[in-house]
Amino acid sequence: MKKMLLITLSLGLVGVAQAQTTLQMTAPAGTKLTGTVQSNTTITGLTADVQPKPNVRLTSQALADYRKSFSGLGSIPPVNQTIPAALEVLPARADGGIPVQTNMDIPLGEGKEPLKFLSRAIHYPDGRISMEFDEVSDPTFQKLLGGMKDLVNSPETQAIYTRAWTPGETVKQDITLPFEQFVGGLPYQLTGNFTMTSSTSYVQRGAQDEYIFQVNGTSGLNEIRALDEEGRIVMKIFMDKVNITGETRIRKDGLPMLQRTNQSMKMTLIMNLPNLPVIVKTSMNLSVQQNISWQ
Repeated sequence: MKKMLLITLSLGLVGVAQAQTTLQMTAPAGTKLTGTVQSNTTITGLTADVQPKPNVRLTSQALADYRKSFSGLGSIPPVNQTIPAALEVLPARADGGIPVQTNMDIPLGEGKEPLKFLSRAIHYPDGRISMEFDEVSDPTFQKLLGGMKDLVNSPETQAIYTRAWTPGETVKQDITLPFEQFVGGLPYQLTGNFTMTSSTSYVQRGAQDEYIFQVNGTSGLNEIRALDEEGRIVMKIFMDKVNITGETRIRKDGLPMLQRTNQSMKMTLIMNLPNLPVIVKTSMNLSVQQNISWQ
């Protein structure tokens, strides 16, 4: 009986070992992929409430005029974007890191030149990924890139490469995004943290031998404040019921194949601008769908 038990346990351990899989960056230098970034942003249920500030007197006509000026917020059409992208594996660096470079032109609106975006994900043998961004012309976007680099380079957000994954295994993470780092080029200072809990689950290998992961994220109520130069609160941003679901597929050589995400949240903005005699409160449901595919 003991021998049978030992044999059964041994076979079970062998089965687990065989089921595990480790994802590594093995794509050779010179490998190139073309990609497409597709996004759809939809705002629904948008309402605007306009009220006089405390101790401010407005005639009924003046208040009606302010309410009319904000009434157009209720009809915002969906925003769709399709951006081509290019990816290339560069020669390994002296420290063993393998740079994977991404290049795309991001539209900034009608009449403006696209923003040239160039980034490199440096893959190290231990699974660590370090992000680098070339400087861009737009100061606000430049500051945003700096903050995103800090977030991506955080050890808490790196959990896929060189890890021995078993189908069904899930890794959970608590992520904090401090908005203080996104202040360059903005007229106001942002304060507050956005926190959420995310999970990454390994599903299985796909038909093209790719690695399939499912990603989920949830967050409760987060409050961000915008302050003017005198430290006055000119805007409060509330993000609630944040939900993110998606799927990531990575080729067997470690390069991206597909990333599909759906994000939704309830957002409320309370604007208390010094140059206005009214306080404006808007509420909306925000939904963003994004697909990034490579071939």
